[in-house]
Amino acid sequence: MTINVRPSRIVWLDYETGRGINHDGYTVAPVLKTRRKRPRLDDLLETALSQGADWIMLTGRIPATEPGRAHFLTGQTPGWAHGQHWLKGPIGRYAHELTGKKVEISLASAWFGQLSLNPPKARQAFNGVRHFLNRAEPQMTELRRTPATTGAAFWAYGLGKNFDPAPLDDYVARTIHGTAGQGRYETLVDGPNASGHSDCIPTMSAAETPQIDSLTLVDGRFMYAALCKELGTGPVHELRRDAAADLLRENPYARARYLVRFTVPDDWNHVGILGVQSEEDYSWYYPNRARATAETWADASEVHLAVKYGWQVEPLQALAFTEKTRPLDTFAQRLIRARDAAAATQGVEADVIKAVTNALRSVLIHGIGYLASGARDTMYQAASIDDVPAEYRHTLETIGDQLTYRAPAEMSRMQQSYYHPEIAAQVWGKSRARILDAPAANGFRAGALNTDPRTLLAIEGDALYTTTTPRWSLPTEYDGGDDGKVGRIRLKGTLQEKMPIPQTRDERETAKTAADAAGPAAAYTQANA
Repeated sequence: MTINVRPSRIVWLDYETGRGINHDGYTVAPVLKTRRKRPRLDDLLETALSQGADWIMLTGRIPATEPGRAHFLTGQTPGWAHGQHWLKGPIGRYAHELTGKKVEISLASAWFGQLSLNPPKARQAFNGVRHFLNRAEPQMTELRRTPATTGAAFWAYGLGKNFDPAPLDDYVARTIHGTAGQGRYETLVDGPNASGHSDCIPTMSAAETPQIDSLTLVDGRFMYAALCKELGTGPVHELRRDAAADLLRENPYARARYLVRFTVPDDWNHVGILGVQSEEDYSWYYPNRARATAETWADASEVHLAVKYGWQVEPLQALAFTEKTRPLDTFAQRLIRARDAAAATQGVEADVIKAVTNALRSVLIHGIGYLASGARDTMYQAASIDDVPAEYRHTLETIGDQLTYRAPAEMSRMQQSYYHPEIAAQVWGKSRARILDAPAANGFRAGALNTDPRTLLAIEGDALYTTTTPRWSLPTEYDGGDDGKVGRIRLKGTLQEKMPIPQTRDERETAKTAADAAGPAAAYTQANA
């Protein structure tokens, strides 16, 4: 696989002051066109131009995108032409009208998460990510513009000269792409963010439990890296009903996707296992009402889990992947080593180390996602819904004061070489299965299905919110199930205080921030009591 790289010259700037640091480590003062104290968007672009930079990475307090107000990347830029922005990223693209110089703007948070980093620390962290990836793969001398494209390149470097996964048949690729959801995001408390589908029963009621005494956050440790072993690739074998049933019965651990008809058991009183895509808005819901029936595509790991828990599952069709190819093993192993090396670094400030490990996690997650993205959808602006083609109306959203929708673009030859939705779909399916039922140390089983459903507030990707601290999430030294291995679902933080039960994502996010800050110490004290 050919990988073309054009090195970028970056300038890291604080959004509010325009001050920062350039690619070579020299302090940068903002280039202001007038005597105003705070730079505008065009001032930031002029500052980059003065440094010969083609990439601005912004730190600091970035304006929130509020309904009815323009996105900060779409502001007036005298002397600069706007290119194709990606406001959801966000990524802004501009060209200097006189010289033609192109400059791209993105956020440091896309790499490092919501850490408060100044420009010098962001530069130090970015160079740290490049250092550790280069140690793992000598050809990885430059990072790409996003964690996703960086992860994809890192994966391609590790494939070796004699292995290039076979491309999928168009029908198979479309089927996988259209039916393979990513992480599971489900509010389990009744209220405005609960599913609302008649087959989805909340596990908690705000009317019955208006207040909770504590909130615990648990999540997977570098979870995706533990799910990359011996995945399947193309060529893919399409199996009809009888052959699909034979495969599920004879080899429940086969690398495959199934179209199944399932029925929830009569006595079921827990969260759902198999996700179903809504025909109305393409969102996902997880039926858990006793005797509910539906059809869906699911990864073999999810189907196997449903069978294990007594669900009635009838295979209707299957896509069986070619096994023993190990397309992600090297990628995951190298990222684990890079993360371990970064975490063990001495003499560097803790927030910089945290930024590096956060970025490596982003490279892992978004790099895998890139394998299923193909060409990035083009974002269009519309004056009204009437201007949006019917087939793209499910992508409608308002960003700032702009109604936008997405439409697929044509894939380049390079993008086609990276397009392997069958690989990403297996990782996503395994992740959804693992957050429900996962191995742990000391004889424990971890995950939502091994937790009292009356304590479950939400599932968010590889994270759970609960009103008690599950024993299995504690470290082994506290007689729990977390032995520190990659992939374990471990305790992140707990708030030991009365609070209204969080019914919305925003309320949960506020509690998450507080739980992260509090850490797990209170749970350890309770475990020793």
